[in-house]
Amino acid sequence: MNSGIKKKPPIRILFPFVGDTVGGSHLSALNLIGALNREEFEPIVAVHQEGMLIQYLQDRGMPFARPPGTIPLGNNSKTNKIDMLRYIVRLAFFLRKNRIKIVHTNDGRMHLMWGMAARLAGIRFVMHQRSTLKSGTSKNLLTILPHKILTISEYCKASFPEKMRQRAQIVVNPFNTTSPPPDRVKARQAFIDKLGCSNDTRVVGFVSNLIDHKRPQVFVEMAAVICKSGYSNIIFPMFGDKREPVIGKIETLIESRGLQSKCILMGPRFPIEPWMAACDVLVAPAVKEGFGRTLVESMLVGTPVIAADKGGHKEIIEHGVTGLLVEPDDPDAFAEAVIKILEDPLLSKTVSESARLWALDRCSASQHANAIQQVYWELLS
Repeated sequence: MNSGIKKKPPIRILFPFVGDTVGGSHLSALNLIGALNREEFEPIVAVHQEGMLIQYLQDRGMPFARPPGTIPLGNNSKTNKIDMLRYIVRLAFFLRKNRIKIVHTNDGRMHLMWGMAARLAGIRFVMHQRSTLKSGTSKNLLTILPHKILTISEYCKASFPEKMRQRAQIVVNPFNTTSPPPDRVKARQAFIDKLGCSNDTRVVGFVSNLIDHKRPQVFVEMAAVICKSGYSNIIFPMFGDKREPVIGKIETLIESRGLQSKCILMGPRFPIEPWMAACDVLVAPAVKEGFGRTLVESMLVGTPVIAADKGGHKEIIEHGVTGLLVEPDDPDAFAEAVIKILEDPLLSKTVSESARLWALDRCSASQHANAIQQVYWELLS
């Protein structure tokens, strides 16, 4: 019998992105979107420009909206500010027209613009800062604009101004912890066959977009040290977007060290998990990482991790228990740790098993979604 009570439509949450690339913040936000309760919330992804993100969404059959017009980028700062204010007004109309109740930004380039549009439209604004806050950022505005400030680690939170830090809530990044991990033996064999390597080839992986703070140059220098130490049957695949100007420097470095057949630039691969599972060890030399998404992804597929002892890495890795931490920017220290893992199967097995249990316990998408949904309800109550 019909009770006559009309069910309320789900609350519409907007997730805006520039769209030129796909990185950890995008993957974390998309994991959250996938885990939200659709009876209560309707997520809408907004993408400003053509690029990797649109292709990523289309490949997965994920719908997205296009905000009005183009983000104004002029050379004249005064003109640019006026054009930007006009554009923000257009975004505010877009929010009202589409009955958005909350704007949830996850891209640092979206915070100010969409935060001002949300305030102008009279709706709630959640700023999710998934990295440290850089010195040039308009910190005063970012302190007062958001109704809620979220971040991913104590390391990120420590970079905020005091007033922002007092308001910030830490919610660990979400990951898919429900799907079974790839078959490591099959993944490894498929990768070895693809590259035409012998079955006993050791695989040491790097997974990050090629930008400076990810330290791909340290990885290449580490590879040179390992090869000089006597390891010949070994390869060092590098997965990630080939960004200028860093890619040019990396290609030159690889050639100067004679590693053309060892350091293989694989480009971005989605999904990354099977490729990670094919590696004997993952090396993360990045510095100033807010949390280090690739570390947890590697943990979940059972690949041991060696990471720089800096930033958010220290909130993921317990040295000798869930991975190894080494001195940042020290290729020799990384090489020593890699050789230690490769030559001690028991250590590799023990570390990877402990790491997977830690990730399963701490980093599920459902835990993350529950925490975020509680934030939404508190804002709307």
